[in-house]
Amino acid sequence: MAPDFLTAQSVHEWGAVVGEKSLSTSLKNWTFEVFAKSCTATSRLQHECDKGTMLDLETYWKIRMDSSAALPTLAVILYTDQIAFPDWFFDHELVRKAAELTDIIIWVTNDIASVHHELQCKHIDNLIPLLVHYKGITPQAATDEAGQVAHQAYLDFEALEPQLLQLGESRGAAYEMVRFIASCRFACTGIFYWTYHIKRYFPWEPGMDRRDVSVVLGEDLPQ
Repeated sequence: MAPDFLTAQSVHEWGAVVGEKSLSTSLKNWTFEVFAKSCTATSRLQHECDKGTMLDLETYWKIRMDSSAALPTLAVILYTDQIAFPDWFFDHELVRKAAELTDIIIWVTNDIASVHHELQCKHIDNLIPLLVHYKGITPQAATDEAGQVAHQAYLDFEALEPQLLQLGESRGAAYEMVRFIASCRFACTGIFYWTYHIKRYFPWEPGMDRRDVSVVLGEDLPQ
């Protein structure tokens, strides 16, 4: 990504702030890591989209895990809490697994919510059309499968939580672990609020329920 690209400039400026003011070296290093991966993946995904490349499912999954901006968002949330996470924290496999599951929940649900809008724009960099193409299933079946992926990630996160709490207790970081778990949950719920309130994907208004924001894939798309 070009140094004069606005996104790259923003990340550089944000990184300078984190580097100077973060209370945790572990969080600072992890923040730099996920921001760098996000910029690289976003640039690659856009490049492939511009070329009209249809990525295979494995490649798309790998890129989307970084391009979703879920982990940079989580890093920002954790940074603003100004918690002095211990040096080992973000290198621990359980913490990274929790972050990975949070990432899956966020990007898969976003792909589900955004697919109708993206197909109208003739974008295929989305899990739903890729499932339709490679598995030969209907858009609804692909949406159901994606929903199951997100749901399983949620169940896996729930199952992981007791291990995280035990880890925090055993390593003298009980409070820090509770805040980390809460921030993961906050990031996941935040994607739903963001999805509906920005009106990019749905003409949602306060007071509407789920029946008011459902869409039918495929039937009203331009041929």
